[in-house]
Amino acid sequence: MSTPIRGLCIPLLAEFNFAAQKFIPSQIGTYTLKMWISQINDQEGVASDTLTQTMVISEDELYHRVALFEIFSSGTCSPCASANPSIHAALQSIGYNQKESKVIALKYQVQVPNPGDPAFVPENALRFSYYNASGAPALFLSGNRLQKTDSWNELETLLPSAVEKVWLDRTPFALHIDGTRKSNRFLLNVEIHNKTPYTGETALFIAFIEDSLSHKPASNGETIFYTVVRKMLPSALGESIYFPKPEMQLKRTYDYTFDGINPILFNSIEGVSALVFLQDVNTKEILQAAILPATAMVGNEEENSNIQQVQIYPNPVHGPIHIAFFTKEKMQVKIGLYDLSGRALAFVPSKMYAPGRQLVRFDMQKYTKGIYLIKIENAGTTIVKKIVLP
Repeated sequence: MSTPIRGLCIPLLAEFNFAAQKFIPSQIGTYTLKMWISQINDQEGVASDTLTQTMVISEDELYHRVALFEIFSSGTCSPCASANPSIHAALQSIGYNQKESKVIALKYQVQVPNPGDPAFVPENALRFSYYNASGAPALFLSGNRLQKTDSWNELETLLPSAVEKVWLDRTPFALHIDGTRKSNRFLLNVEIHNKTPYTGETALFIAFIEDSLSHKPASNGETIFYTVVRKMLPSALGESIYFPKPEMQLKRTYDYTFDGINPILFNSIEGVSALVFLQDVNTKEILQAAILPATAMVGNEEENSNIQQVQIYPNPVHGPIHIAFFTKEKMQVKIGLYDLSGRALAFVPSKMYAPGRQLVRFDMQKYTKGIYLIKIENAGTTIVKKIVLP
């Protein structure tokens, strides 16, 4: 960019102050500031005086970009049945959908090639159309479509470098999301900060996802689905936002209650995460993303309980799991494993726990793949957490 200043008349030995067009770089790197004088006293060919200054924009000036991995899939799509396990394994290998993850994933179940996917919601069709997708599975990383490889198994090798490339492609935007869940009501707070102005039109999206869900076999044989979109706020079109100035601090609050009907939740409300992302409406580039994992939200079943801060990891699980919780006082605690029908499968021996942080190990190796419930009980209070055995 340049700022010409014409028709100046400056007396000898006088000072002249001027304001050039404000320049705020959007990328890290080295820039050169140059100022020169031409056509002195309206004379052509007079040697120009020139000043130059080198500016270095460091990484501290911009933010790392969290990659958003958007997946279009369908229970009526045969290729999806073979692709989805490889996609899930690739995401697991790099760690996703946690507060400090470099990649956040969500899946839109669509009616392609045929209607009948039980997890379809109208928002998914709008996102499918927005990307001009023509079939499933279709994968988009930060707004850019990923080309299908010869084998979906290759994704586990290719995805880490693709995510790292997005992470190193700095962005002027920071996003933060936090909030609480009170029964089936979510109260969310989102903060947006931009280091530099942004000339394009952006849209802000909130998406609620079920971390994992199961239903009767779809026509392609799938029964377990991960990171499935259940609702988007304010809609699948997002909220239009402009950033004409640097250092803007925008805040948004959201209050949404799942009524259990529209949309339905296939599993427990405890397995619902909330994520936010900012997208350039025209280029489709994802400018930033953040997530509030289900495990980071406090539900009202814990607020007045003597058992708090319940966490189960790893989840999904391959072998043993760890059940962590905090006891406010000395108490007897019962821990059990159940299937989705409520049938008891196993129990951790009941014992008296001292006040403080507790950690219990439970082996899942002998159980078949599916979704299970862990129930933690004390004096009439029951906390239920869902686990997935893929």
